[in-house]
Formats: sequence, structure tokens, C-alpha cells
Amino acid sequence: MILMFFMPESPRYDIGNGKRERGRQTLANFRARGNIDDPAVLTEYQEIIAAVELESKYEAFTYFHMVTGYKSGDLHLGRRTFLAAWLQVMQAWTGVTSVVVYAPTLFRTAGFSAHKSDLLTGIQNMVTMVCCILAIFTIDRFGRRKILLTGGVGQSLCFFLLGALSKVAADKDSASIGAAAGSFIFIYDFIFAATWLSVPWVYPTEIFPLVIRAKGNAFGIVGWSIGCGTVSLAAPKMFGALGPSAFYIHAVFNLFAVAVVYCFYPEVACRTLEEIDLLFASKSPFVWATERRFQELKLEHAGLVRGGGLGKTLDDEEAKGSIVEMEKPAGRSTGQAYAT
Repeated sequence: MILMFFMPESPRYDIGNGKRERGRQTLANFRARGNIDDPAVLTEYQEIIAAVELESKYEAFTYFHMVTGYKSGDLHLGRRTFLAAWLQVMQAWTGVTSVVVYAPTLFRTAGFSAHKSDLLTGIQNMVTMVCCILAIFTIDRFGRRKILLTGGVGQSLCFFLLGALSKVAADKDSASIGAAAGSFIFIYDFIFAATWLSVPWVYPTEIFPLVIRAKGNAFGIVGWSIGCGTVSLAAPKMFGALGPSAFYIHAVFNLFAVAVVYCFYPEVACRTLEEIDLLFASKSPFVWATERRFQELKLEHAGLVRGGGLGKTLDDEEAKGSIVEMEKPAGRSTGQAYAT
């Protein structure tokens, strides 16, 4: 808490609230060791000004606008809200809650005493905590999509093997097979912690315009609550009725999550907030159409893209003008709602 007093305000917040010089200086401190005339600083500064100038032309969006997409035009806020919430729902149904709840039973099936089963469950939770550090090194290097896709496939495989081995161990009362099943709990935790644990919390904060980012992230939390709540209610009945075979449900759901991510979740890693609006401008929700339209818009509206996509640097008026051009009714290919 004490250190918070010494942390600078977000440059985008300062620039959007009339403190442009302070925002520019903060950018310079992070990007160029305080040199406010550095080309990278000037480029990002101009991007932010371009977006802020247009943001000021439109009314603030409410939760109603975000849920329904009403009056959001090519911002497609309804789509973004759905993506933020559903990603968190899918995270819960990838099976982490069931693993945590059912782990002691699996370890007891493997022949461990009740005390050792509880101890292994605690160690398993610590593995999750430690392995989430891996995301620090991978989340930007490989991108959000690749991490989610790879993690979903790995988690699905773990659950198929976990369900099969647990069923055999229970039927044959085999401690060795039970131990093999228990090992897949740790493998699952390793994969989950490095992939699906972190990305669903990061993604919602990146896909919304700055002025409604807090509201957008709130829908991600709503999705998390729905996901955890439904799994917590369903898991006891699932395992009570199906036993270890219930892990197959999570295995199939992981494959479903992979398909959803592949089709509907565009890559947002290493893209500026200004570029995100262009990324979601496509009328089609499918990733391939989204990326194709984004490449077209990068060339049409260079003021919103770092370096104009071609190393171009714009001054304040040019940047503002390039975005305002997007609002012209005649022949415009995108909506006028890039403001937020």
C-alpha cells in the first residue's frame, strides 16, 4: 500500500484527463529513459491522443450497451462482453475445481493413507501456485491463443487418461494404477497453471476500450462466478453418479473450449489498445474474418496503429484527422463508434 503512493498514473489516464505532458513524461520514463522526444514515445503518445480525441465525441456506454451491443456500432461491445464472460466460464469447466475436490479420493484409491492423501493434495495445490510463474515467460512470447489452444488439448488428454486409469484402479483395486492416475493430477495442474489459469484473467482487460475497461473486466468476473458456481453444484452429482468416468466430461469440454477459442478469440498479445478497436471492427465474429479485416483497416486508418503500420509518424492534428475520417458516412467501411 505504501509503495502505491510512489507509482505513476497510467499515461492513458493522464492524457485522457487533460494532463498530457505528465502522461507523455510517464511514457518516456518507461520507454526511453525519460527522453520525451524519442520516436517510440512520440508514436505511442500520438496513438493515445488520436483515440482520446475521438472518445470525447460520444456518450459513455452503460452496462446495457455492453451486454446488448446497442449503439456500439463497429466496436461490437456485445461480442467483446460475451468473449470476456465466456472465457472465464470455460476456465472453470476445464476441470480445475473438480480436480481440487476429487484429488484426495484419487490419492486414497492409489493406496495412500488419509493423511498422505491430504498431504499430496496440498502439494498438488502448491504445484499449481509455482507453475503459474511460467505464464510470465510464455504469455507474450507465444500469444494468448496458442497458450489456450495448447493448454486445452493437454488438459483434455490428461482427463481422458485420468478417467480411464482411475476407473481401472477402482475396479481392480490396484494401488499402482491408482498412483499412475494420481500422477496425471500433477501433470494437469502443471498444464493448467501455465496456460488456462492466467490467460482468462488477462484477456478481458485487453479487449475493451480504456474508458470502459473496468466495466468490461467486471463481466469477466461474472463469468468466473457463473463457471465456479455451476461446477461446484454439478461436480458432486457428476462424480456421485459416474465416479471417475466424470472426468471424461471435462475432457470433452476442454476440446469444446479449444474449438471455441480457435473460432472466436482473436490474438491480442502485443497489440495496443488503439489497435484492438480495429481488431473487433469486423462484422463477422470468426477469427479468420477478424484478422483479415484488421489487416485492411491498419492501412486505412494509420493513426490508430503504431507507426501507422508502415513506420509513419503523425503529429497531433494528423492523427486526429485520420480517425475522424473514419466517421464519414460516405463509403465508410467501419462504424463511427471507435471512440471508446
